[in-house]
Amino acid sequence: WTIRNVDFGMGFKLSGTVVLTGTQPTSAESNKVEILVGNDQTPLVFGCMSANEVCEGQKSTVSFSGLRPNTTFNLKYSVGTTNNLTASVTTDAQGNASFQTAALTLGQSGATLRIDSVQRAVSGACYLPITSNNTTVLAVNPNPVVAITTTDNSGIANNDAILCEGASTTLTASGGGTYLWNTGAATSSITVSPATSTSYSVTVTSNKGCQTVKNQLITVYPKPQPIASNSGPVCIG
Repeated sequence: WTIRNVDFGMGFKLSGTVVLTGTQPTSAESNKVEILVGNDQTPLVFGCMSANEVCEGQKSTVSFSGLRPNTTFNLKYSVGTTNNLTASVTTDAQGNASFQTAALTLGQSGATLRIDSVQRAVSGACYLPITSNNTTVLAVNPNPVVAITTTDNSGIANNDAILCEGASTTLTASGGGTYLWNTGAATSSITVSPATSTSYSVTVTSNKGCQTVKNQLITVYPKPQPIASNSGPVCIG
């Protein structure tokens, strides 16, 4: 048999001619040939590759192109010194695909993500190396470090987030670019006078869009209620 310009589905076509020789099959059922392609000596070449910028604790989406369209592949990749990570992707009609990393830490900002090899997701397929356009640098931005202080002169001690009923306190958040309290206020400070113990929260957003939520409990003690009592009649003097 002679097979010319066969697409083996790994993102490349075999050029030239494949000549298969052997004895005549004894039945129609055995008159089949299965071709498995091992490591091609010409590595796959990606068209382009990128990863979106994220906040710490988020997953980055890695996008690339250059594989066979409408096909599922298994990938082996590395992040910095962490190797043998895996992902599965299915390309679109133009051969583009993407996958998500695990949640990234701030320490991984600036690390290189490299796709090392790719395998078509079929039985018997081999991993083929990727040597060009197969890296991108990860960008991980820090979440705001938020603190809340309280200002009051009620309760047990000043500025202790403990109030007597009817008193007020000012909560001031720091650490970000914008602030949004669960009261609806969009300022760094709010003044509140809760009737009962209440938890307040603020969402702080950095200029990179990273967010941290911080809570502060304000404890309220009721005012003491005096009670007058009469123990009975008394004698003059």
